[in-house]
Amino acid sequence: MSTKLLRICAVLVIGFGLTGAYAWANDQVADEHGDEYEVTFNVDMSEAEDFDPDVYSVYVTGSMTGWAEPGENPDFVLAPHDDDANIYTITINVEAGVHQYKYFLIEDEPNWDAGEWDGDPNREVRVSGDMEVNDVWGDTPFIVTFNVNLAGVVDFDSEVHDIFITGSMAGWAEPGSDPNFVMEAHEDDADIYTITLILSGDEYEYKYFMIEDEPDWDAGEWDGDPNRIVNVTEDMVVQDTWGVEPEPTSADDIAVDHPASIELHQNYPNPFNPTTQIRYNLDQSTQVTLEVYNTLGQRVQTLVNREHQSAGQHTYTFDGSNLTSGAYMYRLTAGQHIQTRVMTLIK
Repeated sequence: MSTKLLRICAVLVIGFGLTGAYAWANDQVADEHGDEYEVTFNVDMSEAEDFDPDVYSVYVTGSMTGWAEPGENPDFVLAPHDDDANIYTITINVEAGVHQYKYFLIEDEPNWDAGEWDGDPNREVRVSGDMEVNDVWGDTPFIVTFNVNLAGVVDFDSEVHDIFITGSMAGWAEPGSDPNFVMEAHEDDADIYTITLILSGDEYEYKYFMIEDEPDWDAGEWDGDPNRIVNVTEDMVVQDTWGVEPEPTSADDIAVDHPASIELHQNYPNPFNPTTQIRYNLDQSTQVTLEVYNTLGQRVQTLVNREHQSAGQHTYTFDGSNLTSGAYMYRLTAGQHIQTRVMTLIK
C-alpha cells in the first residue's frame, strides 16, 4: 500500500469543506488496497435531549457513505441494539483508510440541520480491519496533533524508516501494522514528524516507534515503561522530543531534602499553560544561570543570571504567556555543570 497516500489521509484537517479531499484520498487507498471491512457504529442516545424514538430516526453519514444527505438513504439508518434500547447501531462495509462521519436525527425529510452539533469537527475512524466504534451522542471530539522532534536521532534515516504512533487511541496496534497511524514529516521542519487525530475527551497513553520493514515492538523510543500520557480536554498540539522520557510527578518524586548532586528536574506540570515550576538541586554553593530556549536555539527568557546560590533545592516559575505553543528547552549552568531538559507549552 502507498505510504504517501495514507500519509495524506493522516495529516488532513477535517471539515465539510475538505470532504472532497478526504474522499479522493480514500478512493486512492481503496483502489490500491482493495479491502473492505465490517465496521459497527454504536451511538449512545441516553443523553440526547429531545430525542423521541417514536418521532426520530438516527442516521450516520460520512466519507464512507459519500456524505449522503442524512435521511436520504435508508441503508444508513441505525436501529436500537438488542441488548440496550439506548444504543443505536449499524454495521457497514467500509473501505480501508481514514473516514469522517457524524450522526443525525431525522424526523421527516432529509436535511443537514439535525446533527449532533453544528459544523466541525466531524468524527473520525481509521479502518484497517473489522472493528466496532462506540460513541455518545453529542460528545464532541477534539482535534489533536502529535508532533515528535527527531533532530539529532542518530539511527533515524528518513529514506529507510517510518515513524508510527500507537497507544490506547489506536487500540495499542503493533507499531507498523496499521498504516493509518504512520506520521509525516512536517512541511515547515523536516525534523518534526506529525499526525493529526480526532479523539474523544479522555486520557490516552502512547509512544512513538521507528519502523524499517516489519511491524514490531522493539524499535520504540525506549524499552518498556513509562508510556507518554496526554489528557485530551480541548483541541491541542502535543509537542514531544524523541527519546525524552516523561518523568513521574508524584509528591514523593518532587520532595528532595538532601541533594547529593546537581540535578535539574522535569518541570511540573508538563505540558503546561501558561506557567510551570522548574526545580533544581545544588550539592554546593555555586554560580548559577537558568535560561529558556526555543527549538531554534534562540534564548526566550533568563530566569537566573550568573547568580551565586547556596546548596539545596531551588524553584522558579516560568511564564510562557507571551510565547506560542511548542517545545522549549531549559538549561541549567551551575559552575562547570550543564543540564538541559525539554518542556511543552500548550495553549
